[in-house]
Amino acid sequence: MNVDPAQPVVLASPRLLHAMLVAGVVIIMVVLGVVRAASALDPLTSLIPYFRLAAMGVLIASYVVMWILRLRIEPRRATEDRRHWWQRHLTTALAVWALAEGAAMVGAVFWFLTGDTIILVGVAGLALTLLVMNRPGRLEEG
Repeated sequence: MNVDPAQPVVLASPRLLHAMLVAGVVIIMVVLGVVRAASALDPLTSLIPYFRLAAMGVLIASYVVMWILRLRIEPRRATEDRRHWWQRHLTTALAVWALAEGAAMVGAVFWFLTGDTIILVGVAGLALTLLVMNRPGRLEEG
């Protein structure tokens, strides 16, 4: 593959990057679940309301910033080259994905600490859903 040094290069497939982020969240959730089940960790049950509030705050803040960033990504026109479109929007797409991934990780860690399934499903699950919903094809569609 010859690369013209004067042209910007998309280093990896956006679909591959997105899939790796989703897989990372799922793997962390599974690992935390296995470690939690295998350990004698005392859940921080007295702090559950605070962890719920903090996790929901992170999720809501992430969602608002994701929504604002999504407004910066215009749909790809049928006549527009996909590679060129991704060169212009990959950074913003990565920011959108990272926000959802971060919120999912916060939810997973807070669940690990508290054992509260509301945090796991309500925050980590919703954030993972946001990450999946903002897949590369959907971003191209607008």
